Amino acid sequence: MAKSQNKARQVTLHANRQRYTGIRRWLDVFVALAFVLLPPMTGLLKFDFWGGKHYYLFQESSFLDTLSAFKWPFLVINLIIIIVSHQIGRYLCGWVCPTGVIARWAEELELRFGAKSWSYRSSVALISVIVATGGMYWFVDLNVYLEGSLTAQGIVAASHLGLTAAIYYEMVRLRFDFCKKWCPSGVYFAVLGQMSRTGIQLIDRKEAPCKECDLCDTVCPMDLAPRELVAEPAPDSHGIYLNGMSPLSLCIRCGDCVSACDYVFKSEGKGGVLEMGFGEQFEVPAQKMEV
Repeated sequence: MAKSQNKARQVTLHANRQRYTGIRRWLDVFVALAFVLLPPMTGLLKFDFWGGKHYYLFQESSFLDTLSAFKWPFLVINLIIIIVSHQIGRYLCGWVCPTGVIARWAEELELRFGAKSWSYRSSVALISVIVATGGMYWFVDLNVYLEGSLTAQGIVAASHLGLTAAIYYEMVRLRFDFCKKWCPSGVYFAVLGQMSRTGIQLIDRKEAPCKECDLCDTVCPMDLAPRELVAEPAPDSHGIYLNGMSPLSLCIRCGDCVSACDYVFKSEGKGGVLEMGFGEQFEVPAQKMEV
């Protein structure tokens, strides 16, 4: 994402709180606690490739038993993801995905402190360490740093450092470019959502029509034209995405364009002309994809 475009996102979405800001914040906290931190900390699900103490439903078991027991919940979760993505599109990408969460954290920190400041860099580094530590805890008991052999400590430390560096790079350099170009889960969800029933629609409002300012296009993290998700021809593929995918399937339903439009009309005391929801115009046939 270009620097000017990134700056427009920061000012529009983070300096001015919009309708989705509060909802997203609480959802981020809920997802972080319910799906990232609590399972391994409580023993609901945890693997330990150092001490061999694996847990499933708060009971210690062997690795194979834990993996075998988790297969049915895993299949159910994936079935739910398939149904949701097919019917309503990539809301998981726009509202739940941890990559998008830390990308937004980085944007807010950069707006507050400045991209070249020590406060920004140190804050991003601290978040990277915390997130990486939470990720490591899924697969190893961190007591290995105190009780493990030098070999075990070295392997865990190298993995820990590598994961921290990857998260730091994502926050400082990639951000939503990863979602737009390189996320394999995003490609999977986009394929499932080729015929989804929701999207961004332009309200035909005569008393306060669209101002044609293109701010919605500027803030879109996927570089789409939110007002033309159905009418716009399929764009060329980005990164590992397939050619010929409909713009509707690439939209992550984050609502950034809606928030930007609200910001434009805020001074007039009116809501924007973009809204996110169900609509008959979204029920379009999937376009042919080329590998």
